[in-house]
Amino acid sequence: MIIYRILLLIAPALLRIIAPFDAKLRRFRSLRIGEVERVRAAFRNRPDLPVLWFHAASAGEFEQAKPIIESLNGTEAGKRYYIVASFFSPSGFDAGAKYPGVDFIFNLPLDSATNARALLDAIGPCAIIYAKYDVWINLTLEAHHRGVKLFLVSGTLPEKSLRHRFPMKYILRSTYASLTGIYAISEADARRYRAIAGPRCGEIESAGDTRFDRVRQVIEEHAKKPLEIIARENGLLYFLAGSTYAISESKLLEAYAAVHAQRIRLIMVPHEIDPKNIDRLAGLIASRGLQPIRYSQLAPPIAVDGDQVLIVDAFGVLAHLYRQADIVFVGGSFKGSVHSVLEPAVFGCPIITGPHICNAYEAITMAHNGIIALCPGMRELAEALDRLASDPAKREDIGRRTKAFFDDNTGATQIIVSKIAAHL
Repeated sequence: MIIYRILLLIAPALLRIIAPFDAKLRRFRSLRIGEVERVRAAFRNRPDLPVLWFHAASAGEFEQAKPIIESLNGTEAGKRYYIVASFFSPSGFDAGAKYPGVDFIFNLPLDSATNARALLDAIGPCAIIYAKYDVWINLTLEAHHRGVKLFLVSGTLPEKSLRHRFPMKYILRSTYASLTGIYAISEADARRYRAIAGPRCGEIESAGDTRFDRVRQVIEEHAKKPLEIIARENGLLYFLAGSTYAISESKLLEAYAAVHAQRIRLIMVPHEIDPKNIDRLAGLIASRGLQPIRYSQLAPPIAVDGDQVLIVDAFGVLAHLYRQADIVFVGGSFKGSVHSVLEPAVFGCPIITGPHICNAYEAITMAHNGIIALCPGMRELAEALDRLASDPAKREDIGRRTKAFFDDNTGATQIIVSKIAAHL
């Protein structure tokens, strides 16, 4: 705890020094100026309902909280709780501002004991629910001291995480032991939480990952207004490369060129869609003798002809494309951490990805079960793409097993909500 207190003492000064030179840090700091007073002002007229406080590091983790919020509050008798959400990152705060299921949102200030006491005095929650991993030490210990129920949902503690190694293991021991319930995504994660928390720990169980339920919710919403982005032609296969970065795009284009044979069409959805990055990608495609075409300049359904490569330069399209794709590459996996494989999995898409998947338990499990192709380089990408494209039976079998894996892992929300409700 001494190390943690020292970090908290120097962090404000470091932010003041560094923030002027970094736009993201500048916004991070500006969002926290006066935030405690804003919370106090908002709760001077306290709601009549008991308060549930959800905390998520960022937008992705908040997605895991949404099914729980909706299940706890979605009764025919009306709202049972006043929902508060706090965030660490600006992107999480932006996502929370767009979500109608929350009554009040704020940016969590740095985790000093003074801030923790002030926020708890103002909000007076009956429970705090952390999503995935972002458990704050002083806030947790002070809330535990006051008798507030504390939960970690869809908790994940990867084998390579520093949280169960020296010194973090000992810094976090009393924090995890103070939680009322830790509901991990797998039994392996639950075991690692128990090893840190020790014999004083509360309820630590494997309950599954609410992301499966959330992805299904989102897909069902999309299905109400399906968007046909590409024009299907008999005999053509669509290879969708989603959330790509520069480090993977050259490999993907080389692999595609190696097996193209006029039977496959490539769609690329870069992670960053700012004009500069789109121009760079278009230039890279053209340098390979292919013709880049842009989604924003065309009207769907789009026919991708011959040597054309479709660049999707718009938000909100990827989920619709997964429904139409035959083979999918999921990006981030050459950059260090794979993006979500769940969106293509719900549609039963055969998935190819790069070598770095240790951040995603579901990707590791799917690879272990032989339903994701891990490709460390261009040659392996080309081989995996050719194997799936040339063997319809194999493509169908992997797609069926991928869909079954997704379906078998839904239902975590119901399990977790029943456990939380038993404590409230």
